[in-house]
Amino acid sequence: MANLEPEQLSRYFSAHARELVLFARQWVHPAEAEDIIQDVFIRLIRQSEPPRNIKAWLFRAVRNAALSQSRTGHSRCDTAFIAVILMGNNIAFPI
Repeated sequence: MANLEPEQLSRYFSAHARELVLFARQWVHPAEAEDIIQDVFIRLIRQSEPPRNIKAWLFRAVRNAALSQSRTGHSRCDTAFIAVILMGNNIAFPI
């Protein structure tokens, strides 16, 4: 099999993005769930061979990414907020 065509990817996104966001929200904040869905679809694009069962792959990838995100203890938003606060205090500290 070849890489997914843009039309196929668009159909999968339209068909499953909503339910994937709801699925991811079991573990993460809604805004983070949307980021996870976007990241998973980017990973799907980068696959050299599309998975045999794309829907199952999407749900597993979203679950794994959401669980991983929830284990970090903070979100990307939290990290960005901390960085802004530290920069506002003129403290150069890598996060």
